[in-house]
Amino acid sequence: MLAALKRLLPHFHSLRRQLMFALLMVVVLIVAGGLTAVYTLHTFANTAQHLAKERLARMQIAQDLHSRALLIEHETHQMLAAGSLKETHEKYAEIIKHLEELDSLEHKLGSAGNDVAILMLYQSGQQYRNLIHVVAPLQGDVLQANNDFFSSLRSYTQALLKTSEPAAVKLTALLYRLRDENDQNQIEILRNEYVSQTKGFSHLMPMLLENQSDSRGDGASPDTQVSFHPFAQRLNLVQQQQTLRSFQRKLQLQTVNLLGSAEKLSTLFTSEYRKTVEQLAVDSKNKQNNILILLGGSLVLAFLFFRYFVCKRVLSRLQTVSRYIRSDDTSGEHPHVPVQGNDEIGEMARRVEKFLENRQQLAESTAELSIARDTAEAANKAKSSFLANMSHELRTPMNAILGFSGLMRREPDITESQREKLDIVNRSGEHLLALINDVLEVAKIEAGRMSLALAPFDLGGMVRDVIDMMRLRAEERGLSLQFDQSSEFPRFIRGDEGRLRQILVNLVGNAVKFTEQGSVTIHLRAEKDDAQPQATAPDTPSTKRLFIEVEDTGTGIAPENLERLFQPFVQLAESSMQKGTGLGLTITRQYVQLMNGTIDVQSELGKGTVFRIELPVELAASTDVTSWESDARMEEVCGLEPGQKEFRILIAEDNRLNQIIIMKLMNSVGINAKIAANGKECVEMFQEWQPHLIWMDRRMPVMDGIEATKNIRSLPGGDNVKIIALTASVFSEEVQILLDAGVDEYLRKPYKFHEIYDCMARNLGMKYIYASDQPQEEAVA
Repeated sequence: MLAALKRLLPHFHSLRRQLMFALLMVVVLIVAGGLTAVYTLHTFANTAQHLAKERLARMQIAQDLHSRALLIEHETHQMLAAGSLKETHEKYAEIIKHLEELDSLEHKLGSAGNDVAILMLYQSGQQYRNLIHVVAPLQGDVLQANNDFFSSLRSYTQALLKTSEPAAVKLTALLYRLRDENDQNQIEILRNEYVSQTKGFSHLMPMLLENQSDSRGDGASPDTQVSFHPFAQRLNLVQQQQTLRSFQRKLQLQTVNLLGSAEKLSTLFTSEYRKTVEQLAVDSKNKQNNILILLGGSLVLAFLFFRYFVCKRVLSRLQTVSRYIRSDDTSGEHPHVPVQGNDEIGEMARRVEKFLENRQQLAESTAELSIARDTAEAANKAKSSFLANMSHELRTPMNAILGFSGLMRREPDITESQREKLDIVNRSGEHLLALINDVLEVAKIEAGRMSLALAPFDLGGMVRDVIDMMRLRAEERGLSLQFDQSSEFPRFIRGDEGRLRQILVNLVGNAVKFTEQGSVTIHLRAEKDDAQPQATAPDTPSTKRLFIEVEDTGTGIAPENLERLFQPFVQLAESSMQKGTGLGLTITRQYVQLMNGTIDVQSELGKGTVFRIELPVELAASTDVTSWESDARMEEVCGLEPGQKEFRILIAEDNRLNQIIIMKLMNSVGINAKIAANGKECVEMFQEWQPHLIWMDRRMPVMDGIEATKNIRSLPGGDNVKIIALTASVFSEEVQILLDAGVDEYLRKPYKFHEIYDCMARNLGMKYIYASDQPQEEAVA
């Protein structure tokens, strides 16, 4: 049979046509099976949807019937408890309305197929309707009769009291007893007692008797023929109430029957709907199984066709070629691929042979590239590790150099010559620190660890600060540092103030350094940002393009040097003028690029240079900029103001030199301080001594500052102590780790003396005596 089938199939000499024919047949089989499955599913889904919708509609109507029955029951109880004729009529009208809606729902279920349950509900509804038509008017009559009785009783008692007779009070009391009496025998006794009390007071009879004997004309005795209105009304009212209660009990019983019938009908249709859904689920599963069988059969047929038609002609040859391709043997000569033919597979076999010839060379190249990649990754890791370690290893000794030179300058017996030498040491240390910061900043940029700290700030104030800071340096060189007063720019913007300040300081510093005479001028202007859409949301901040130009009248830069200007460690000046690392412009360009801006330079030999920066900036309002003026004073602190409490300061520092510096700063102003050589000692001393503030070093043996801070915060009283971290790290993420651990503030090493004192003043409220506060004669002494 298979042989006959093969003879019927067409024979193609092209591999492409063979595969297309095989794929076409496979697609036909799969599509046929899929269409059959889709049609079957569609038919079943329509049938199931119609059946489920019909059952669901019945169930919803039955549930509505039950809800209406509950409303009728509720309204019936409220009507029976009504205390007025108006309320009775209102509730009766609402019940009639609910009954009409109940009849409408019953009519919808008339063809539902369960006549017994619907008939029971219909009979219960009719019986309830008959009773409510009796009870409602009867209850209204009883309420009206009750009102008439009390009105009549009130009229009689008022008439009796107006007579001012001694017997009127007793008669009134009997009438009040009649008001609450429900027993007919007791009412008759009260009536007889009332009649006996009125004997001897014949002049009261015209007010009390319904009929007089002389008016009746039948000669009957007044004692036997007289009928009193209150007693007759009360007897009639009691009889009506008894009748009403009898009908009310029947109505309540019929209400329960109505509710039960509705609930039974709702349960019945809900059960039918559930059974229908369950049956549909079973049928759906069966249909799915049938469809899976159908699709599986289609796939099996497609697979068999594909296998018998293609495997013999295509796959066996492809497998042979693939086996040689997957071979891992790259040594020696490659074996011959035993596949012949002029079709695509034959061409593939010949190309595989060529591939095997080159694989050995490729394997050798791949090994070399892998080694190079591993080396590059190790270098990147080493760079980050170097940056972290060098930040600590370079800045920590600089803290000791600057700290001790500062302490020695504060000694009272130091000579002027020694002070000058210490000033040289201090300036050299500051210069070395600036060089270290530049090198570390470049390393941060290359390691990808640089980020922006965006916040609103006063651009005009920042520019004025830079000019004030650089003006003295310019005047020392005989230069004029100017700000173009015609500059128009937004005063308040949102950006990284520190980075932008450093950019301006670097450009102005370079211009002052390489300008022999003339001036350095700063220009600022802003233009509309064309990249911002015209129609923006109301809360979208507006942006502008900010242009900063620093122009000098120096010697200029040769055109061949402009391309090397921003390269690291490149200095274009003469050797006598080379100061610094040659990293200022490199850092400046990196900052500008980080802010999505551009920087370029125009220079002409003998005329000067212009550095131009273009930055996108986001405008800010004056209210967004925090107006903060530091109360800190940068002059020398001589001691603590009298009258303050005794502060306890704990110094957690492993470096002996740094211990000495901070301890001398504390002792010089009379602050009680102790030293902990590591984090573990710091935690123990905190528990024993309870200091007000802890200077916490980041790196310490045994236990570092982060773990020590966390331990202290978890101890009793740990939330009250102020912890100030001292770190030599240049990474902002390192600082964030310290803040997350629970430190209140941080200072970077090397720190200034006034930064230490200012920090304690902020956190502990310390008040100091400064050198300028001393009397003049003492200062001279």
